Amino acid sequence: MGDVTAPGGAAETFASELRDLYAAAGCPTLATLVRQAAKQPSPIRLTDSTLSDWLNGRSIPQNPKALWFLVQYLRPIAIRGSGYSPRPEAGWEDLRQQAVAERGVRRGGRPARRADANSISDPDGSVMSPPVAMRVDAADPRMLGVHASIQIDGMTDGLPAYVPRDVDPHLRRLLADHGRGVFVLLVGRSSSGKTRTLFEAVRAMMPDWSLAHPASAEEIRILASVPPARAVVWLDELQRMLQDERPLTAAIVRRLHHAGVVLVGTMWPEEYDERITPREAGSDDRHTADRELLRLATVIEIDDQLSSDERARAESLAGSDKRLRLALDLTFRTSERRYGPPRGSFNSWCRRRPGRRAGRGSAAVVG
Repeated sequence: MGDVTAPGGAAETFASELRDLYAAAGCPTLATLVRQAAKQPSPIRLTDSTLSDWLNGRSIPQNPKALWFLVQYLRPIAIRGSGYSPRPEAGWEDLRQQAVAERGVRRGGRPARRADANSISDPDGSVMSPPVAMRVDAADPRMLGVHASIQIDGMTDGLPAYVPRDVDPHLRRLLADHGRGVFVLLVGRSSSGKTRTLFEAVRAMMPDWSLAHPASAEEIRILASVPPARAVVWLDELQRMLQDERPLTAAIVRRLHHAGVVLVGTMWPEEYDERITPREAGSDDRHTADRELLRLATVIEIDDQLSSDERARAESLAGSDKRLRLALDLTFRTSERRYGPPRGSFNSWCRRRPGRRAGRGSAAVVG
C-alpha cells in the first residue's frame, strides 16, 4: 500500500484504504471499535454510524486522534493476519488532510468555501454529504442488508429463489398507495427474511424509483430539507437511526411522508417492543420520541417460521434451486441447527436461538 492517490481523489483513496485496513484486520464489529475507543487513556467518542460513514466514504474524520486510534488498533492485527502491506503511519494523517481539503473544509469542520448547500458536519466534525441515490432495480440486495446465501458448487452468485411470503399482498398494496407517502416497518427476528421480503416488494412495485440508503439520521435530515421526488428511503434496522446522538424524529418522517417519499424499514421485535410500550405514569420514559415516530408506521410482523403455505411454495421452487433445496432439508430434518448465514457474514451457519426449537421451518431459507 503506497502513497499514491487514486484517480477519484484523496477522499476516495482515503475511504478505499481504510476499508482495506479494516478488511485485513478481520472486519471487527463497529461496536467493538466504539468500545475500544472509549477505553483509551484519553477516551475517543465514536459511534457506529460515524465509523460506517468513514468506511463508506460518506465523511472524512475531522479529528486526527480518532483516525490515529483506528489505525493503531487495526494495523497490528492486519499485519499479523494477512499479507496486508500497510501505508506508513504518518501517511494516514497526510492522506486525511488531503481528503479534508478536497472536501472543502478547514480544521475544526467549518467550510473554507461555500460547499454543497446540502452538506453538513457530523458531531466529530466529519464532513457529510447526502446519501447517494440509485435506481431501485439497480440496487445490490446484499448492500441493503439481505443475508448471503450458502455457497454450492455451480451456484455461488446471487440469491436463492425468493419464496413469496404470506404478507406480500398486503405489503405490496401499501407500497402501491405511494401517492400520499408511505412509511412501512417490517418487524421480525434476525434471519426471519424480513429484509429480503421488503427488498422484493420495493423492487416489484417501484423499480424505476430512486433509492437512498442513509447511514445516519443526519443524512435523512438532509433528504428532508429538499425531499426528492419518486424516492424510497431504505431504513434497514431502524433502531440504529434512533440511537444516533441526534436521532431520527417524527417531525422528519412527517416531512418526508407529506412530500410523497416512501420510507421502508425493518426492526427487531425486542427493539420495537422496548420503544412502543408506554411507561407507567411517573416513571422514566426515554422512548417518548421514538414512540411518536413508530406510531407513524404501518407495522407488518414477519414470522421467523414458515407457514404451511410458505413451506409449500418453497418446496415448489426448490426443484430448480439447489441452495433452497439444501436449506429446506437442513431446516426441516435437523433439530440442532438452523440454516442461514448471520448478518454481515459469508458462507456460515446461523446458530439456533436459545429457547427455540427447529419447528415448521426457519424463514431463513427464503433469504
